[in-house]
Amino acid sequence: MTHRAFVLLFALSSILAFVPAQAVGKSLPVKEWTILVFLNADNNLDSFGVKDLGEMQKVGSTDQVNVVVQMDRLKEGAKRYFVRKGAADVLADLGEVDMGDYKGLVEFAKWGATQYPSKRTMVIVWNHGSGWDKRRGRVAVRGVSYDDSSGNNITTEQLGVAMGQIATHLGRRLDILGFDACLMNMFEVAYEVRANVTFQVGSEETEPGDGWPYSAWLKSLTQAPTQAPMQLATTMVKAYASSYWISKATQSAIFCPALERLREKTDLFVTAIQQDTSGEAKQAIASAKTKVARFAVAENADFFDLVQLFKKAVTQPALKAAADAVLGQQQIVVTANAVHAIPFDPKNIHGLAVYFPRSGGWWSAYRRLAFAKDSKWDELLSGTLGAPLPGNSPFDALHGIR
Repeated sequence: MTHRAFVLLFALSSILAFVPAQAVGKSLPVKEWTILVFLNADNNLDSFGVKDLGEMQKVGSTDQVNVVVQMDRLKEGAKRYFVRKGAADVLADLGEVDMGDYKGLVEFAKWGATQYPSKRTMVIVWNHGSGWDKRRGRVAVRGVSYDDSSGNNITTEQLGVAMGQIATHLGRRLDILGFDACLMNMFEVAYEVRANVTFQVGSEETEPGDGWPYSAWLKSLTQAPTQAPMQLATTMVKAYASSYWISKATQSAIFCPALERLREKTDLFVTAIQQDTSGEAKQAIASAKTKVARFAVAENADFFDLVQLFKKAVTQPALKAAADAVLGQQQIVVTANAVHAIPFDPKNIHGLAVYFPRSGGWWSAYRRLAFAKDSKWDELLSGTLGAPLPGNSPFDALHGIR
């Protein structure tokens, strides 16, 4: 069986004939898909949020697809909408809510899945984002769903908790977790949700303020509502990349259940580096660190590009084999990847980023992540960067990007 056939079989088996328990006795129509958009525009992205809600209305819900939005604006309270073609019907006026509280994300998803039952479910987190850490300002913009009114945000650890609670409510994995936010398709983020999400769609790089082209992929979904999660995730990736011609853009789909296997191969890769006494492995990883494709947050490196560069730099068969074992998982983990060539070389961008600073200290908070706890990656960081030290990133939050 090919790896793509395996992924498709897994995705199909997880959703066949599922009806939420909450729908029993209520005679609610069970559609093919429910799209739940947690649209946190309580920040400098307010105008882009209004625009994206308008894009959703170009297609809207159908007899087989629900499009439901919770939107919080900068100078207004939050409202819930059922999106139809040409209109967004207000379902509830919630007043001021903290969209940076993961419990609010969980409550919205549970409510949406109950009120709008479906065979497949997607949750989209719309806002600023930047990977595994939560800090802003003179340090890396990390975490997701920053609420300027509360000053709160959802951390990577909280995302893991949220997805666990949502999956429990659904009685299965969430089919797609989407991030219309910057820099979220990282090993660390996807690994945190791996047990409760089938596909994660997002970007290794920052996203322009316009974000996702909702009308494009919603049109595809409503025209073929029975499509499997992998097919829809691929459509979303392609639609995003094709919507930007003058801006740098990356988008990918990650098959989260495969991350355990990738983590195992990565641990063996790190062990091979640690056990090499010739100095070749250390020199190769140091060289790769200077050449690897990086993003707006310079601490983020393309994971598979890093391993490829390492493989090219070593001569020992054991080291090459360890790298090959990791690279052999690439097409299983990243099921779709699209890159706009400016300013990137597409062959260096593979759809999954990882925390790998060039030099200096690294965040002690990193050790709290599931990926750091379960893998040897933090040992590689300590070995290449020295003892963990506090430090700041030169990256500033930029107006007009996600």
